[in-house]
Amino acid sequence: MSKIIDLTGQKFGRLTVIKRATNNHKGNARWHCQCDCGKEKIIVGLSLRNNNTQSCGCLASEKTCKRNITHGNTHTRIFKIWQGIHTRCTNKNCSSYCDYGGRGIRVCQEWTQDFFAFYQWAMSNGYSDELTIDRIDNNGNYEPKNCRWVTRHQQYSNKRNNTDFVGVSFCTERKGFVAYLKIDGKYVLHKRFKIKDDAVKARLKAEQQFGIKIQRKEKIYNE
Repeated sequence: MSKIIDLTGQKFGRLTVIKRATNNHKGNARWHCQCDCGKEKIIVGLSLRNNNTQSCGCLASEKTCKRNITHGNTHTRIFKIWQGIHTRCTNKNCSSYCDYGGRGIRVCQEWTQDFFAFYQWAMSNGYSDELTIDRIDNNGNYEPKNCRWVTRHQQYSNKRNNTDFVGVSFCTERKGFVAYLKIDGKYVLHKRFKIKDDAVKARLKAEQQFGIKIQRKEKIYNE
């Protein structure tokens, strides 16, 4: 009989081996394990070492749930919102790209890789069909700490600090207007002015210098 390898204390996926259990009917060594979710289960040692079993079963359930949620929501409003924030941040052919991806706005990695993560955040933070997704800091990224669900009126009030001009925002702390432009994640313009018209002129000059065309019409992009 081969020597049994002591797996006590080792971790395999979500499972931590607590102690030895009785062999199964074939004489294979089994181990008493605790899953990260809190459940306990007795598992054959070979199955652990070969990574055939990595949880008490909760991992497979989560994967199934993710697939069902994704495929069951592909035609829903919330899925279109998720697609929309990615499109305007990554697709240079999108009409609103200059206002988002063009000035360095990104979608966090968690939401980029997983619609399920975005869905869970949305459902836990007040999502409803009457509300739109809004970035608290209009110069910040789409990420949990910077996003919320608000009415269209609230979103418009927050948009660009309500200066009504893309690339110019009002800085309350310094009591002035900031003209800014980001290309490939880097500022090519970020300058403060006392007068709004001066900030607007600086922004327009930068757009002309770098060959950027923007349709001057404020919109609310939520779907």
